[in-house]
Order: sequence, then structure tokens, then C-alpha cells
Amino acid sequence: MNLVAMASGLPLALTGITVVFLALGLVSLFIALLPRVLRTLERFFPESMTSAGEATVSLATGPQSAAQTAAVAAAIAAIVHQAHPPTPTSTGRP
Repeated sequence: MNLVAMASGLPLALTGITVVFLALGLVSLFIALLPRVLRTLERFFPESMTSAGEATVSLATGPQSAAQTAAVAAAIAAIVHQAHPPTPTSTGRP
């Protein structure tokens, strides 16, 4: 075996281990500090109740809500079907 290659293997391995350990430590620190940072940012940028482009949801009760739910489900199914038509090989069966 080549002694030069063997001699440079250990420092290279230790350098790699150190880099990976530091990177994982930074990721762990970021995850641990994220809730505190978000709480601090919430003071300066509060979450608004509604914003532009955001729909408000009203909770309807009674028989009308079941009909509305069915209509919304049908509309979503129609849009998804138009966006992703079935292929000739797909039969819908497992």
C-alpha cells in the first residue's frame, strides 16, 4: 500500500466527520431556535385575519350546507378531471 495515501486518509476522514457534525449541529440549532424567532417576528409582522386573495370560510349549518358541500366536491372533481384526464391504460382499478 502507498504510505502517502494511508497517511492522508485519517485527517481527511476527521475533516469530513467534523464538517458533517457541524452542519447537523447548525440544522439542529436552527430547528430549536425557530419557534423563538417566529414569536419575535410575530410582534413586527402580525398574522392578519384575512388578506388579499384569501377566502373567508363561513360555517353553514343545516340541510343547505350538505348541498353546498356536495356542489363544492363536484366542482373540485370536475376541475381535477379536466387538469388530469385519465390515460387510456388507467382503468381506475388496482
